[in-house]
Amino acid sequence: MRYRQHSQRAIRDTLTVAADDRAKVGLMPMVRRPPGGGWAVVAFALAIVVVAVAVAAYHPSIDYGADPRVGALRAFANGDGRYLAIDGEAFTMGEEPIDPVRDLRRVRRASDASVAAQLMYIARYNETMRTIARGRAHGLPPQRPRPMPRPLFALGVVLVAAPFILMQYLRYRLGAYRRDGRAWTVDFWNPTRYLLRGTYTDEGEALLRALWAVMALTVPWVLLIVLGVFGAAGPLE
Repeated sequence: MRYRQHSQRAIRDTLTVAADDRAKVGLMPMVRRPPGGGWAVVAFALAIVVVAVAVAAYHPSIDYGADPRVGALRAFANGDGRYLAIDGEAFTMGEEPIDPVRDLRRVRRASDASVAAQLMYIARYNETMRTIARGRAHGLPPQRPRPMPRPLFALGVVLVAAPFILMQYLRYRLGAYRRDGRAWTVDFWNPTRYLLRGTYTDEGEALLRALWAVMALTVPWVLLIVLGVFGAAGPLE
């Protein structure tokens, strides 16, 4: 008899605990699924990555029929004081010590029809660059910054754009709490509506505050990346 009563009490306790657990689960806030627009976040992020890779991979062509002195002056003004050198060939510039990675910008050999024009352009370009660099360094060998690796440049561009990607993701998540029930993309170009409390229900308050925080930190983040990654770097390698 006692064993039966004990067993019944244990069963009741087990059922009570299970019911309490189900009640707790029912009280837990569910993560709402936004009504749509996730593709826009993915497309925005992919566009940023594609642009960063494309810009990093771009190599401007050289017009060997143009004035090499103008090309050297323009390059130096843009922070590129390297000499031109044909890829795979040895390079010297008098007695100046040459670091192939830091001091040379390699170019492909031109076709047979324009080899002479290329060699003439490179010779005059390098002489002009040497004169400019030595004048800036008061006759001493110029100290050039090391070129920035192109993958690092692409990564820097993506990091600069990272807060904007995160903002689009938060806007997408907030779409689940819009009072009008529409997807977040309906206000994609609206500069203020997605920032207002009245656009969302109370359950979206935390995500809205996170969006405000990301926007407030965007400018310091961009400055940090620009100064930290691009600040001391030279031209693209």
